[in-house]
Amino acid sequence: MLAVLAQACGGAVAEVYPAFERRTGFADTHRRELAVYAAPASPASALLPRVWGTHADAAAGSYLVLLEDLSERDLLSSVLTPAQWTDAHLRA
Repeated sequence: MLAVLAQACGGAVAEVYPAFERRTGFADTHRRELAVYAAPASPASALLPRVWGTHADAAAGSYLVLLEDLSERDLLSSVLTPAQWTDAHLRA
Protein backbone atom coordinates (compact mmCIF):
# COMPACT_ATOMS: atom_id res chain seq x y z
CA MET A 1 0.00 0.00 0.00
CA LEU A 2 2.85 2.42 0.70
CA ALA A 3 4.24 1.65 -2.73
CA VAL A 4 1.39 3.71 -4.20
CA LEU A 5 2.31 6.61 -1.92
CA ALA A 6 6.00 6.28 -2.82
CA GLN A 7 5.11 6.38 -6.51
CA ALA A 8 2.95 9.46 -5.94
CA CYS A 9 5.95 11.19 -4.35
CA GLY A 10 7.91 10.60 -7.51
CA GLY A 11 11.62 11.22 -7.87
CA ALA A 12 14.12 9.41 -5.68
CA VAL A 13 11.47 8.06 -3.29
CA ALA A 14 9.60 6.36 -6.12
CA GLU A 15 12.87 5.02 -7.49
CA VAL A 16 14.31 3.46 -4.34
CA TYR A 17 11.22 2.43 -2.37
CA PRO A 18 10.64 -0.87 -4.24
CA ALA A 19 14.12 -2.09 -3.31
CA PHE A 20 13.48 -1.49 0.40
CA GLU A 21 9.73 -2.15 0.64
CA ARG A 22 10.08 -5.51 2.43
CA ARG A 23 12.37 -3.94 5.06
CA THR A 24 10.06 -1.11 6.12
CA GLY A 25 7.84 -3.17 8.39
CA PHE A 26 4.85 -2.00 6.38
CA ALA A 27 4.93 -4.80 3.80
CA ASP A 28 1.67 -6.74 3.78
CA THR A 29 0.17 -4.73 6.66
CA HIS A 30 -3.16 -4.69 4.83
CA ARG A 31 -3.26 -8.49 4.98
CA ARG A 32 -1.91 -8.70 8.53
CA GLU A 33 -4.55 -6.31 9.84
CA LEU A 34 -7.31 -8.36 8.23
CA ALA A 35 -5.84 -11.47 9.89
CA VAL A 36 -5.86 -9.80 13.33
CA TYR A 37 -9.53 -8.96 13.07
CA ALA A 38 -10.46 -12.32 11.52
CA ALA A 39 -8.70 -14.36 14.23
CA PRO A 40 -10.85 -16.41 16.61
CA ALA A 41 -11.96 -14.67 19.80
CA SER A 42 -9.38 -14.56 22.56
CA PRO A 43 -9.10 -12.76 25.90
CA ALA A 44 -7.50 -9.84 24.01
CA SER A 45 -10.62 -9.54 21.83
CA ALA A 46 -12.34 -7.60 24.60
CA LEU A 47 -9.78 -4.83 24.09
CA LEU A 48 -10.46 -4.46 20.36
CA PRO A 49 -13.24 -2.47 18.73
CA ARG A 50 -16.18 -4.50 17.42
CA VAL A 51 -15.57 -5.73 13.88
CA TRP A 52 -18.59 -5.17 11.66
CA GLY A 53 -16.98 -6.71 8.60
CA THR A 54 -13.86 -7.29 6.54
CA HIS A 55 -13.27 -7.39 2.80
CA ALA A 56 -10.30 -8.42 0.67
CA ASP A 57 -10.19 -8.14 -3.11
CA ALA A 58 -6.58 -8.61 -4.22
CA ALA A 59 -7.45 -8.14 -7.90
CA ALA A 60 -8.91 -4.69 -7.18
CA GLY A 61 -6.32 -3.85 -4.49
CA SER A 62 -9.17 -3.30 -2.03
CA TYR A 63 -8.75 -4.28 1.62
CA LEU A 64 -11.26 -3.04 4.21
CA VAL A 65 -11.96 -3.44 7.91
CA LEU A 66 -15.21 -1.91 9.15
CA LEU A 67 -14.85 -1.21 12.88
CA GLU A 68 -16.93 0.16 15.72
CA ASP A 69 -16.77 3.97 16.00
CA LEU A 70 -14.82 4.80 19.16
CA SER A 71 -14.66 8.58 18.66
CA GLU A 72 -17.07 9.27 21.54
CA ARG A 73 -15.18 7.12 24.08
CA ASP A 74 -13.78 8.69 27.22
CA LEU A 75 -10.00 8.78 27.32
CA LEU A 76 -9.53 7.93 23.64
CA SER A 77 -5.99 9.01 22.69
CA SER A 78 -5.16 9.93 26.29
CA VAL A 79 -1.90 8.01 26.50
CA LEU A 80 0.07 11.27 26.90
CA THR A 81 -2.29 12.60 29.59
CA PRO A 82 -2.46 9.84 32.24
CA ALA A 83 -3.76 12.30 34.84
CA GLN A 84 -7.16 12.07 33.10
CA TRP A 85 -7.47 8.44 34.23
CA THR A 86 -9.28 8.25 37.54
CA ASP A 87 -9.65 5.33 39.91
CA ALA A 88 -13.18 4.86 38.56
CA HIS A 89 -11.85 4.53 35.01
CA LEU A 90 -9.30 1.92 36.05
CA ARG A 91 -11.87 -0.15 37.94
CA ALA A 92 -14.52 -0.06 35.18
